[in-house]
Amino acid sequence: MSEPKSKPKGRLSPWLIWIGAGIGCGCLGLVLLVVGGAALLGFALVRASDLHDEVLDRIRADPQAMEALGAPIDSDFFPAGSVHYSDNLDRGEATCTLSITGSASSAEIEVDAYRDDGPWIYRVLELEFEDGRTLDLREP
Repeated sequence: MSEPKSKPKGRLSPWLIWIGAGIGCGCLGLVLLVVGGAALLGFALVRASDLHDEVLDRIRADPQAMEALGAPIDSDFFPAGSVHYSDNLDRGEATCTLSITGSASSAEIEVDAYRDDGPWIYRVLELEFEDGRTLDLREP
């Protein structure tokens, strides 16, 4: 009589491998979703901040900037840097770079500012055009 064949020990069933791979991909997807969502929320908060609006208003009020960029102007959705608020938005620190686009050209504006129970005070508010020229916009 022949003996029944048995599975070799230490070998996983294919369906267990598929279940493990599915769980691993699901966990990875969840981590990427949480991290990506947090990053988008951060970008949206910087874009929705009063600082963002004030920076764009300063650019729009400067004749040299508007001549070089061309109307209308706007900023990209993804700023680089950070804006931190405390004490019910009365105090804040900002260090960021925004990409600005106009109908004729584009530029980047570097922002380093703080607020302490009042308006934003700019340590740096410099617009750099594609050709390398810079424009200091600290004075309104």
